[in-house]
Amino acid sequence: MKIGIVIKHCCWSKSSNFLLELLPYLTKEHDIHIFAGSWDNVKNKRVHFHKIPVYFSNFFLQEIFFSISSTLVMKRQKFDVTLAQPTRYLSPNIALMQFCYKGWGEYKKKMGLKLTMAERISPRIEKHNLKKAKKVIATSEGIKKEVMEFFQIPEDNIVVIPNGVNPKEFSFSKNEKIKLRKKLGFPEDDKIILFVGRNLKRKGLEYILKALPKVKDKNAKLVICGGDDEYHRNIVKRLNQGSRVIFTGDVKNVPEYCAVSDMFVFPTFYEGFSFATLEAAASGLPIIATVANGTEDLIDDGVNGFLLKERTAEAIAEKINLLLGDERLRKRMGENARKKVLEKYSFDKIAKQVLEVIEEVGR
Repeated sequence: MKIGIVIKHCCWSKSSNFLLELLPYLTKEHDIHIFAGSWDNVKNKRVHFHKIPVYFSNFFLQEIFFSISSTLVMKRQKFDVTLAQPTRYLSPNIALMQFCYKGWGEYKKKMGLKLTMAERISPRIEKHNLKKAKKVIATSEGIKKEVMEFFQIPEDNIVVIPNGVNPKEFSFSKNEKIKLRKKLGFPEDDKIILFVGRNLKRKGLEYILKALPKVKDKNAKLVICGGDDEYHRNIVKRLNQGSRVIFTGDVKNVPEYCAVSDMFVFPTFYEGFSFATLEAAASGLPIIATVANGTEDLIDDGVNGFLLKERTAEAIAEKINLLLGDERLRKRMGENARKKVLEKYSFDKIAKQVLEVIEEVGR
């Protein structure tokens, strides 16, 4: 089959990994055409890239014009199946729901927060494209519920296929981990609490920072991979926790940071299904996270991590102290986290499910 896929930036980042990891599986039997504003070097003769200009720095205008441009360019060719996130292309055969603007908007309203223009208009585009799609791939049970509730999409039209990881990328021997600690500049007796994310406010970093003064182990350090802003740095200064907090900025070697960490903490407000949480679990880290789309599917409370019943500094510090004070518990939970990833979230399993949906729609 000839398959057309739309993605704004086809590069090795969290939102793009899902499709990039699928390419070797898709191209075994199908010709793949990717329409994107930019892409990383992909050495596969059955993948054809088509440039879609990305105009404007304003996110809302950028999204609108990208969606219109991708649709106009793709209509010049005939495809057996088209796949896209519902805000990036008009009327895809398969809508990939990795995030629900309507769901996030409703959450912000409950919190009394103002919606951006993109958050007000995007749900209308989502609704149009979800109604037109032959199948909807939801990356979590939570996203599926939102699609059914907010857009009245029949359950039979929705398939839950979670985000996945390549477990081999997150496998390091004990000696390799020791070398990585030296490379990244962490003393052997440091206890590393890891957070990964760019949208720091939505992902709840502030609550981890406020929990730090209550963390008893003085060798505990919080490593923040991804975002970095003045708002959160000011919280660190105000709490006098500068010696315990490291902002790495945007890094490409997240697996290495996972490898040297002792736990992953993620008190997020809203997700489609966090790649960062999956990667931490694949690395064998116990997870401390709030209940959000995807985390409630991944985390079995008390088995491979903790689901926070409330997002407070006290609740987060209590779980951190529990894990830091019990090495056997950390190890057991971490092993259980990786085991669940291997059983359910490795890309060979995910790819098979996506291929089945594509071939069903193609028929």
